[in-house]
Amino acid sequence: MVAHTLSFWQKIGRIFTKPTEFWSDIAHENEFAPALWYYLGVNALGGGVTLVFASLNRHIYAQPVLRALSVFTHQQNPVILGNHNAIQLIVSLVFALVSYLLFTLVFTLFTQLVLRLFKAQGSYADTFIVYAYAATPRSLLGTIPVVGWLAAFFGIVLAVLGLSKRHSVTPQAAFGSYFLAWLAIVVIAVLIFILAIIAAAIVLTALKDGAGTAAFPQAIQSL
Repeated sequence: MVAHTLSFWQKIGRIFTKPTEFWSDIAHENEFAPALWYYLGVNALGGGVTLVFASLNRHIYAQPVLRALSVFTHQQNPVILGNHNAIQLIVSLVFALVSYLLFTLVFTLFTQLVLRLFKAQGSYADTFIVYAYAATPRSLLGTIPVVGWLAAFFGIVLAVLGLSKRHSVTPQAAFGSYFLAWLAIVVIAVLIFILAIIAAAIVLTALKDGAGTAAFPQAIQSL
């Protein structure tokens, strides 16, 4: 019996209407590529939804996106969908999409490592498949006030259900893996931030002590 393959729009519909049954619907999907294309597609669609809301009311919707665009376009209030800002806007959206993808790949790796502690049976591809589809609520609704928080929570529930299904572990183990993966990333980020501050302080102190550029090699050595 050949398993029925859901279309892009059918997957979105099933995720929101029957999230538990959805993981059984895609149980036959074991390859990385379909989930990757879905992930890119739903994030691109979500970017379009965000821009529409931002264009309709920039004071209420998608303020995080407007702030992000101001960083990349060097404008305090970038004109959404304006012709003169179209190239910068596209570049910003592509950058955001790539950033989301890279983070998801790294987060998938951390989760997979933690799942091994619970004797999970799934592969790295299984974990990525879960996160690719679980990102749907956040991608489509994440920047809408209030609704975005609910979408984020729904995405976590989807991820826990998916990890439990794909890796044959309990929901508790799935949630524990999700939480510990986040915790590991936060700890590593904090450590990198602290080391960066220490390194900057050492360099600035060396330069301030009057040695100027001559002290810079010594500052580097002290690291």
